[in-house]
Amino acid sequence: IINVASITGFLAYPEGGVYASTKFAIEGMSDALRRELHPWRISVSVLEPGFVRSEMTTDVSKHTATHMTEAQSKLYGELITPALQKGYLQQHEASPTRSPTSEPT
Repeated sequence: IINVASITGFLAYPEGGVYASTKFAIEGMSDALRRELHPWRISVSVLEPGFVRSEMTTDVSKHTATHMTEAQSKLYGELITPALQKGYLQQHEASPTRSPTSEPT
């Protein structure tokens, strides 16, 4: 099973609460489903694409970059800062530090 979420499932932006909540929900649902289906060896993965260039994400990136906490900036600043420098958001590969298909704990 493959579910598609977004980087927004980790980093909500101001005025994007409704959109972010849908992505957080996909993350939570997928984690629970992965644990529920583990006895039958059915895998559940979550694709978490980064930002892509669009009018919406360009406007959001400018707003988000100026409202991130220090902790968020350390974790996600590398996704947003280059976009602002280039004038748009480019797609980034998902972080290899998270594995949604790891064994349930």
